[in-house]
Amino acid sequence: MVQNSEGKPIAGALVRLFADGADDFPDQTTPEDGTSRFAGIDVEAGPVSLLARAEGYAEFWIEESVLHPGDNVMQVVLEPGAEVHGCVLAPDGTPAKQTPVCIGPDASVASGRWEQMEWTDDAGQFRFSYLRPGTTHVILAVDSRSHWIASGVREVKAGSEVTLQLDAVAYRQVAFLGTVKDALSGLPLPEFSVCVFVENTGGVSPFFHGTYELAGYPANRRLRVVFDAPGHVERSVAARIYEPGDHRFDMLLFESREVTFRLITPDRQPATGAELRCLDCDGTDVCCTAVTGNVDHEGLLQVTGIPAGPCTIEVRPYCGGPERRYSLDFSAPPAGVVELQVEPVTWYQRSVSVYGTADPTATVERLPEHIAAGSVWPIEGASVEVWEDQERVFWHAIEREGDGYVWKTSSARGPAAGPTVGVRIPAIPLRLVVESSGYQKVELPIQPEQDARTTVILVQSPDGE
Repeated sequence: MVQNSEGKPIAGALVRLFADGADDFPDQTTPEDGTSRFAGIDVEAGPVSLLARAEGYAEFWIEESVLHPGDNVMQVVLEPGAEVHGCVLAPDGTPAKQTPVCIGPDASVASGRWEQMEWTDDAGQFRFSYLRPGTTHVILAVDSRSHWIASGVREVKAGSEVTLQLDAVAYRQVAFLGTVKDALSGLPLPEFSVCVFVENTGGVSPFFHGTYELAGYPANRRLRVVFDAPGHVERSVAARIYEPGDHRFDMLLFESREVTFRLITPDRQPATGAELRCLDCDGTDVCCTAVTGNVDHEGLLQVTGIPAGPCTIEVRPYCGGPERRYSLDFSAPPAGVVELQVEPVTWYQRSVSVYGTADPTATVERLPEHIAAGSVWPIEGASVEVWEDQERVFWHAIEREGDGYVWKTSSARGPAAGPTVGVRIPAIPLRLVVESSGYQKVELPIQPEQDARTTVILVQSPDGE
């Protein structure tokens, strides 16, 4: 039950429950009697926490409460609350609109440990509620949405008004503005988000309606702008360094389609393993997924996030090999299954044996002699990776089984064959990477050869790492 300090129930209070090992429970709003009820809680999963807040009151927490089977009653008493409100000004004194403002208990708010965050409106105004009267907080505005660079840090009392001004040094000069519309209808989207990534570090994004404007980004860093909207396929502007000033992007977003593909080999058999990529009209990779024989015995694959417009579909064998490209148009939903052909792959078996030594002069050619002398020994727990360019094809761990050593297959890409003395690799040049804790890593090229065998000797690291 939620009530005030006089014992009267509070209607319209928000009550939120946090429980370990379970999805978030739906928020509840208290009726006239101030009660709320959460059912289906697994009491064995651990303690729960509860948050309650209502207009005009300070928020209330019950943390790490241990429940018992049956009904558990939590008494929530809300005390009168206070707020901090004010405005954020740009260096030239104009309102800093759509600027994040954070509030927290201490200076750690500058490193992202905030309790509440709000975005300023078009007049640069913000408001924080549910605070305890007279309590001290640290408040700041941030000029970089991705790096949380603080500007205008202030210590404030709950119940006060404050003006924050961004300083000219921290306030960066790159701004993005424009419109976002549906690609087929040409109408402005009622709701969308724009997120700016600073050198691959993402930031938070407000929701816009029809038009957008974001400012305060560095002119000396690589920026990537990503546009997204409910029911549509995400699109982005490639990362680059921008000159100071306004940069306009009027973006068209395609609706997202769900398409069923059938992947087959040239002799019309289901593809046992294939990788599918979808490129939008700008050549941007908007969807990447994979199918193996475990997904569907007919080679069927359902893919979401296909743009409702012209696009290019690329398919290639799961572990490397030639790819095929299909130019398709999904402006209208497809009438049925879309059939794509995958190039066949020739596979080769390769066995790998891994040994360790403390002697850097040990060679594979003298392996029997080294083993007899005890200067070379088999390694248990070594990892063997097969790489194609910068992408890992397989990862295996060599483990002891009986009197020998076998590979326990764990595929990053490709069919898992279970315990085996080797690995199937596609008929393309690859790179073998072998390492084990306490030994120096070895990399060597491998060529497609049938029933080939590779023996690797790892030398112990001088520092033992």
